[in-house]
Amino acid sequence: MALALSTSVASQAPARPTGTVERIKVHGNALEGNLEGDPADRDVSIYLPPSYATATSRRYPVVYLLHGYTDNDDRWFGRVQHFISVPEVVDKSLAAGAREMIVVMPNAYTRYQGSMYSNSATTGDWERFITKDLVSYVDRHYRTIADVKSRGLAGHSMGGYGTIRIGMRSPEVFSSIYALSPCCMISNMNAGPGRGGLSRAESITTIEEFEKADFQTKAQFASAAAWSPNPKNPPFFFDLPTKNGEVQPLVAAKWAANAPLAMVDQYLGNLKRLRAIAADAGDMDNPIAGTVRTLHDMLETNGVAHAIEIYEGNHVNRIAERVETRVMPFFSVNLAFPGEAPASTRQKIAEAGAQALSQQLAAAVERGDTPGVVALVVVRDGVIYEGAAGKLDVGRNVPMPANAIFNIASMTKPITSVAIMMLLEDGKLRLDDPVSQYLPEFNNLQVITKFNEVDGTYETRPARRAMTIRHLMAHTSGIGYGFTNPIVNRLQRGTQKSEWELPLLSDPGDKWNYSASTRVLGLIVEKITGMPLEPFYQRRIFQPLGMVDTSWAVAADKQSRVATTHSRASGTLQEQPRTPIPSTPAPPFRGDGGLYSTVRDYGLFMRMLLNGGRLGSNRLLSENAVRMMGENQIGSIFVEQQPDADKLRTKPFPLGAGRDKFGLGFQIASKDKRYARFRSPGSLSWAGIFNTEFWIDPVKHIGGVQMMQVLPFYDERAIRTLRDFEELVYQHLR
Repeated sequence: MALALSTSVASQAPARPTGTVERIKVHGNALEGNLEGDPADRDVSIYLPPSYATATSRRYPVVYLLHGYTDNDDRWFGRVQHFISVPEVVDKSLAAGAREMIVVMPNAYTRYQGSMYSNSATTGDWERFITKDLVSYVDRHYRTIADVKSRGLAGHSMGGYGTIRIGMRSPEVFSSIYALSPCCMISNMNAGPGRGGLSRAESITTIEEFEKADFQTKAQFASAAAWSPNPKNPPFFFDLPTKNGEVQPLVAAKWAANAPLAMVDQYLGNLKRLRAIAADAGDMDNPIAGTVRTLHDMLETNGVAHAIEIYEGNHVNRIAERVETRVMPFFSVNLAFPGEAPASTRQKIAEAGAQALSQQLAAAVERGDTPGVVALVVVRDGVIYEGAAGKLDVGRNVPMPANAIFNIASMTKPITSVAIMMLLEDGKLRLDDPVSQYLPEFNNLQVITKFNEVDGTYETRPARRAMTIRHLMAHTSGIGYGFTNPIVNRLQRGTQKSEWELPLLSDPGDKWNYSASTRVLGLIVEKITGMPLEPFYQRRIFQPLGMVDTSWAVAADKQSRVATTHSRASGTLQEQPRTPIPSTPAPPFRGDGGLYSTVRDYGLFMRMLLNGGRLGSNRLLSENAVRMMGENQIGSIFVEQQPDADKLRTKPFPLGAGRDKFGLGFQIASKDKRYARFRSPGSLSWAGIFNTEFWIDPVKHIGGVQMMQVLPFYDERAIRTLRDFEELVYQHLR
């Protein structure tokens, strides 16, 4: 089967800029003399972005797009009615925020209806045609950025197969690859791009009979021409895997050798050189969805960074949507564009640095600082380090995987703060609106003036000013937390009330207290949107960013990836019994905690902020909103050290107490030469009670996140693991 990515360049919406399309001929030296008799001069469709005609000095990245079996560039580019039209889809993606690039599709329709993008005497050397003949022609005749960092490869079905095959063998040509529903990932002589057909294929003796054959039989011919050519076996010049119904071992071995899943181990070094790898498939597209999952398992086992998604759909019904909302944004983030720093000067961590970081994580486990840990470092356009060490489950001796799921607790708070800023930009609220405007129970606030620690009695007076949304976001609301503040702890034991239902510890705006303020922000989000937090966050934040493992629940098939929790008692870590985790989200949802996530998902959230509110084509916030979140919102006061009212749950915290400021949802690092080897002044951060930590450095344009599940919060050895990791990151940043 095949996919198509386009429609006519003529847009249905005149206000939307549209690209232009050219169809040219490119001669393939690599295709000369092929035994199929296919022309070496190939049709090639080229999409040029809207500014190409007018910005005559500008150069563009290029995405090479490969169509599927029985398909061609004519269909994909909308000249024939099809399930996709590349120009239309790309125009829509650009209008939604994707970046301008050239898109090139060669016509790989051959005598047997598909080249398989392989190298054979029968089909010609399609690998070399793509990587040499076509790329060099396009670089010579169009204003491309002729650099591997600005070149991507994508394809669907047979084209997805070609993308993985060529991508893993040619990292010096393409830096980023995206395979949509890739066929033929594993050797299956009853398949090729189709299913069945071997016995029928044996009975065909003429090209006329071939042309009348069914899809599966034709697919066998295309596969045989690509993978088991035989110049001495006319008229088709290939060997089928069976002869007289018997399997031919040599031919079967040739087919197996051309399966990408069989190649992965041979090309691990090349795969790790790629800047970004992604693949997806519809959940009804079997067996392809299964082989994509296997690819994920193999890459993950071997430490190759990648992104895999299985979505609701079949082989073709959502391909146009996927190209618009996934493929184009993927390359927008991962290719180098004009005006950006050259690849050689971008922030990166060399192999020696990555090894040092991984050794540091392993050493932390060996010392007993943590039973298991996962860490990630991102820059604006991707991941530059990912590592895991120790155990996910000590009792069951399960190693810690890089995609482990953690209860991120208060790392939920920055996400809720982003939701508030989104509503601000939607015109639904203002930062200085009184909280009582949305939640009437916040009228007539009282402030504690006198407290009796013995019996828990207290005296109050009316608050001097109204509590605002800004106060909630900056933790100057006067609300406290029971696990840290002794007064709130005592009052909760006596009343069983939530922190925000108690009298205030101080007048709004007067003092910084870590608190349940963000839980109140969550209530405001639900009040304004009329939606529970889970569906709102999924629709507006998690899905646009691709945060597939973030939720207030953990699906049943993912629960084996959840890390166990440990508590340190008398210096020894003790693993706690697993507690039930909901497999489907059910309210109430707390704006201040309760989310489960991974370092990979949180890395996407951090990259959105590093990119000024946008990731790929999806913009969540304006650059101005992100800038506001990182500005001091507490005036002349400082972040104060918080006490340890519940010593089993916390030690005094945070780092930077007494000198740092607080913005709209983030602690802001102050300038102090004693800490110059760590995050830059102005960096944003927060943490979760199980010692999940992150920081975002807008000066060095990097972000780091480290996750474990250890109590108490700010356990000295957990913090040592964080700071050792952070210091090494900056030592090895280039």
